[in-house]
Amino acid sequence: ELTRRTNGRVQVEIYQGGTLGKVTEMIDLVGGGAIDLGNCGHGYSFARLPMNAFFNAPMIYKNHEMAAKMSKLGYQTQKKVQEDMKKNNLHPFLFGALTEYRLISKKPIRTLADFKGLKVRTFGAVNPKMFIKLGAVPVNLSFTEAYGALQKGTLDCVYLSWTGSYVLKLFEVAKYVSDVNFGAINSHLSYVNLDLWNSWPQNLKALFNQISLEAEQITIKSVAEFDRKALEMMIAAGAELVHFREQEQLEKAVPDPINLVAERVASVGREYEVPARQYAEFLREALKK
Repeated sequence: ELTRRTNGRVQVEIYQGGTLGKVTEMIDLVGGGAIDLGNCGHGYSFARLPMNAFFNAPMIYKNHEMAAKMSKLGYQTQKKVQEDMKKNNLHPFLFGALTEYRLISKKPIRTLADFKGLKVRTFGAVNPKMFIKLGAVPVNLSFTEAYGALQKGTLDCVYLSWTGSYVLKLFEVAKYVSDVNFGAINSHLSYVNLDLWNSWPQNLKALFNQISLEAEQITIKSVAEFDRKALEMMIAAGAELVHFREQEQLEKAVPDPINLVAERVASVGREYEVPARQYAEFLREALKK
């Protein structure tokens, strides 16, 4: 689109994920200028961008539209978020989000009691604490390991969006799809090398920002549509949709997710203690509106 709107003056080469480097290397590759633009999940960049953990936490954002909006607002208003990105020579764009995280399991999950002893695929430092509080046994694995772990019995259940469960074909080894809502997350961001960004003329920056905004709006609509289709396709393939009866009780039972993230970020070092508290306060106020 950038090439089209500049009549070919700006050329963009697109490579499939992993072609130019590992996901764990993206911050260094983009920040160092080896790659001009790249995408990186927050779970892989916590050591470099701790404040981004607020974008990626469960039970805070009710849906993906809220997750995208609040993450962008967090970047725009929170100084430490901006400082971390600048320190890593990054300029962020394309604030999208994944749809709500659900569960797909080998047995039906209808109430809080069904979590007891359940081996659940999780990730990061905050999600396991949530599932421990629910009586489950968190098992941190990459999503690509989930299928085999369900087959072997290492897992009983996977914490993932309907889209993710469909793409990984988890319904082949776990037939019960839950409508429980653990909230949506902004799991990743795209970045431009900051030096490159600063070298662009204002008209190119303005055009890039406009296209990014349009892409964000398209993404918000398309991910919701695909999530619904993913559920339909899993059911058509033999999966069963199970209604979770105690959503309100679940939300009361889990630890305060904003506190969990703030504690995690503050644990990085003294320079993050005040920013973590400030972000938590900002988030609580913003979510009231």
